[in-house]
Order: sequence, then C-alpha cells, then structure tokens
Amino acid sequence: MKKAQKVGIALVVVIAAVVTTMYITGRGKERTDDAHLEAHIVNVAARIPGQVQKLLVHDNQSIKAGDPIIELDRQELEARLSAAEADLSVARSGVEAGESDVSAALSRLKLAEIELGRSRKLNREGVLAKAELDTSASAYDQAKAAYDQSVARLGSTKKGGSLGAAVAKVQQAEASLALAKLNLSYTTVVAPIDGIVSRRSVELGQMVSPMSPLLALVDLNDVWIVANFKEDQLEDIRLGQKARVKVDSYSSKIFEAEVSSIGAATGSKFSLIPPDNASGNFVKVVQRVPVLLKFKDLKQADLAVRPGMSADVTIYTK
Repeated sequence: MKKAQKVGIALVVVIAAVVTTMYITGRGKERTDDAHLEAHIVNVAARIPGQVQKLLVHDNQSIKAGDPIIELDRQELEARLSAAEADLSVARSGVEAGESDVSAALSRLKLAEIELGRSRKLNREGVLAKAELDTSASAYDQAKAAYDQSVARLGSTKKGGSLGAAVAKVQQAEASLALAKLNLSYTTVVAPIDGIVSRRSVELGQMVSPMSPLLALVDLNDVWIVANFKEDQLEDIRLGQKARVKVDSYSSKIFEAEVSSIGAATGSKFSLIPPDNASGNFVKVVQRVPVLLKFKDLKQADLAVRPGMSADVTIYTK
C-alpha cells in the first residue's frame, strides 16, 4: 500500500473519530455562548419636586430597603402643613359654634314645650286665662322656629340625615392636612429595595423632579442567567433541567444552575422594528429564544458576579 493511501486512510479514521466523539459528547445537551447575567435594577426618583438638602449615599454603597437616600428642603412644605392645620382649626370652630347654637335652641324649645303643656293643663282647669295660653303657644312657636333655623345653619336636616357646609369644610380641611403631611414625608427619599447604589446622577443642592431618576439600585441578591438558544435547540429543553454555567470573568469556575423559564417569544419580536416576513423580501434567519436559568450556589461562591457579564451555558437535556 502506498504511503499516500496510508495517510489518506489515517486522516479518514481521525476525522471519523473526531466526528463520532463530537456526536457522542454533544448528545443530551445544548450549549450557547450567547448568554449574560441579569438582575433587578430599580430607578429611584423623588415623589415631589424640591432642592436636595442632604445626600446620604455614595456610588457603589450597599443599602437596605427603607434607608434614606436624600433629603429635600422641607421649609415650604412645613409652612403648607401649618396652614392646613390652621384651616382645620377654623373649620372645626365653625362646626362647634353651629352645634352650640343648635344645642341652646333645643334647650329653649324644650323649656317652651314644658311651659305650653303646663298652660294647657291650667287652662282646662279654668285657672289660666285663654290669653296667657296663647302667649305660651306663641313662645313655643318662636322657640321652634329658632331651633329649625339653627339646624339649617349647621346644614343638617331635623333628623340629622345629611352633612352641612360646615361639616364638609371640616372634611376638606382634614383631607388637605393629610395631603400636606404626606408631601412632607416625601421630602425623605428612601430605598425601595436592598441593593447597590449605581448610576448616581443627583448632587447636593440640585433641583429634582419626579420625572428625573436620581440613581439606580442593583439587587445582587437575585441574579439569574438569560441564555439565547437557537430555535432548533429548544426541542428537548424543559423546565427544571440541570445546567452548567461559565462566566467569562471567572473562566476556571463552573456554576450549577437549572432552567427556570423559557421565553414566550423570540428576541426579534420585541425589537423596535420586528421582522415582517409577509413583505415579500423573506430571508429565513434562525431566531433565538431567551431561556432563563437560576443559579444554585452563587451566594456560596462569594464572587463579584454582576449583571451584564457574559456567560457560556450548557443545559443537560438527557
């Protein structure tokens, strides 16, 4: 056998062995290097406009939910709170005065009713003249009219079935006071979640508004992987399957993970201009579907793993 033939046969054997090895080792798993880490990132903004009086955090600081981040100037809102408290006091005084008038008028009405009853009894017995009975009746009518007027001024019906203008003013003043207290509480901006301070743009003395984010909080307690697999790789991928993840920053470290969820659509469907294959210029392109995986031992690893880092993911489907 010629030397060239021997070399050719050897190459065929090597190629066949490589192909067979790749086929065997590739069975029962799907791999992609189109993967990255993700985490919850919360943009923090003020609830009310104002000037920053105190800046209580710095870049890359770890803070807890409820920790104060900034304090806005309180003077104007404190003045509004004082005005709301004064308005409520005036409104309540009006109601109390009206109630006092009703109470006094009711007392006079009851007294006139007792006097009228006594006069009628004495008149029947012939002791009291008709003219004096008429005087008692007139006094009762006047007391009754005065009572009805006082009730009307308070804004209530005789049976107390509806609130009057004075009572409505009290409720309005109470609502204004509650709003003033709420706005004053908003002068302290607190962290909504545990996280690391990032992308801070706020500075001391700056005027802020609810439309402008002040900083972002990155929650490193919940980091996951988004792996974009080709659509022809999804056939055997299922929830709960085990996976191995290599983060580019720690190439010697292998992380254990499992499939948490599979995306509801391909990534291109959420692009700014999604593809329209009905336009007549159709070119078939293999699409990718995001698969989310949860780490199993990331906290124990004690490594600086951050959202956005690239990764290599292998899912074991068999």
